[in-house]
Amino acid sequence: MTRIFRQKEEKFLKMLAEVRVAAVGPESAQLLRDLERPVKWPDGVVPVELYTHVDLVLAANQRKLDSILAPQVTYKAEDTYVATPLSRKVALRLFDKMHPLASLSLKIGAKVVLIRNLHRDSPLVKGRFGYVRGFATNRLWQLRDCKVDEFTVEELSSVPPSTMDDYGETIYPIVEFEPIGDFDAVCALVEAQDWIVEDYKKRMVGERHQDGR
Repeated sequence: MTRIFRQKEEKFLKMLAEVRVAAVGPESAQLLRDLERPVKWPDGVVPVELYTHVDLVLAANQRKLDSILAPQVTYKAEDTYVATPLSRKVALRLFDKMHPLASLSLKIGAKVVLIRNLHRDSPLVKGRFGYVRGFATNRLWQLRDCKVDEFTVEELSSVPPSTMDDYGETIYPIVEFEPIGDFDAVCALVEAQDWIVEDYKKRMVGERHQDGR
């Protein structure tokens, strides 16, 4: 593309030309900052943002989480390694490739995505998006017949001070997953996940347990 269409103002033409060659001057940089504003999407539908590097994804996720005015719950994973320093380095590198976070913070209303299939023959498949509706132990989830509509407003809006209740049970996020393909919308209690990494000889070098304890 060698010709700019529709844009007539000189300052914008200059800015576009500088952006095209990755040499943005101070005036154009200030113009870009002045034009920056939040985008308001109709019906609350927010498009998926794509990034080329994991650190950019994590930064974007943190900005979105920070914009939600609600208390957060942080889950810390527990790692175990084969007892050699080299295996630990290999395991950490492999964990980074698989993307199970060592620390995961959530809030009610946060948008989440599954990075693995949770169960065989389950609609909870990798890549499915959803929103955190609340937090509960497995015991409470079962008492409510695994239905979010059976929870009271107070139960769903209550944010635990830690990831464990007074009885030592882990509190997990209740996620309402959006409909996709042949799958209808569904609510699920997303519980602890185990991730095992192996070296090139298929020997286990580490395990990450995302339990939140």
